Amino acid sequence: METSFEKLGKATDAILIRMFQRGSNRAFYIIVNRHKTNLAKYAHLLLHNTELEKDVMQQVWKEVIEKLQHKKYNETGNFKEWMQGILHKCSSAAMNRESGLVHEAEHAEEITEQQTVDKLFFNKGPRIMRLFYRRYFKEIAKAMHISALTVTSWYSHAVKQLRKHSHKKTERRNARC
Repeated sequence: METSFEKLGKATDAILIRMFQRGSNRAFYIIVNRHKTNLAKYAHLLLHNTELEKDVMQQVWKEVIEKLQHKKYNETGNFKEWMQGILHKCSSAAMNRESGLVHEAEHAEEITEQQTVDKLFFNKGPRIMRLFYRRYFKEIAKAMHISALTVTSWYSHAVKQLRKHSHKKTERRNARC
């Protein structure tokens, strides 16, 4: 005979989310256990820094809780990919803090776009690109349990953004000459 906890473990993410929104901590416990390994692998893939990974994971779960409690998750979407999006955002913010791209609020207006682009390209550009080149797209997709097409799309978007920033920088240099 199955216990209520075992039955709950077989519930879909959508059902568990609704139960959590109604106050069930057990439902959230199951969500965490169901997704923590995949998120931890993705965090490691992005960051390669155990301490930073732990900090980011805490921030991710905090945001997941807040967003679920405020009903900011669209049930028609894929819950795992939604959480990976939160993880990606938190990882980017953590890497920016580590690299010095994010500064105190009172000094933010003093930082020019040129300084930000310079730091991105000259300080962290190779690090960002290594994240993509360390593993092939298929390996990344397998580790994250997503399609290789999704990984390719993310990569293409990142390259477009780098080209966009590089183009702006070149235009500014040419304008000065």
